[in-house]
Amino acid sequence: GADFRNADLSYANLDGAKLTTANFGRATLYAVKLRNADLLRAELSHADLRDVKLDNAVLSMASMEQTDFSAAKMTGVNLTGAQAKGTIFLEADMSRADLRGASFPAAILRDAKLDGARVEGADFRGALGLEAWQVCATTGWQGAQFDADVKAAVLQSCGGAQGRNPQ
Repeated sequence: GADFRNADLSYANLDGAKLTTANFGRATLYAVKLRNADLLRAELSHADLRDVKLDNAVLSMASMEQTDFSAAKMTGVNLTGAQAKGTIFLEADMSRADLRGASFPAAILRDAKLDGARVEGADFRGALGLEAWQVCATTGWQGAQFDADVKAAVLQSCGGAQGRNPQ
């Protein structure tokens, strides 16, 4: 794939780009438009993707260790099997995202919007800032892994109902 390590692509329009296996390690992609882009197996570790537009993009099997997705628009994004260790999703909109099989150890999910996200098989153990109201808004949370305290809060808030979002 293409090599964009350490590059500054801030504000670029890469909507629909085919960037499979591209290396964006430590790159700055602030506010980049990547809607409908194909980033299958891309390397995004330590990259700055704050305020990026990733709606309906494919990041399946991507490596995104300590990547910053703060305030990113990621509705409908495919993150299946992605590795998001220490990744920051602060206030990111991941509504309707496909997170099946993704791993989020030490990821920061505070105020991330997960409405309608598919989370079967996802591993949220060690994730920070994840609250029951976020999990209750997802589908398939019963098949995801959570820390014991989060799981207890989720069971109390969501019960057995799937997709219910108490206000």
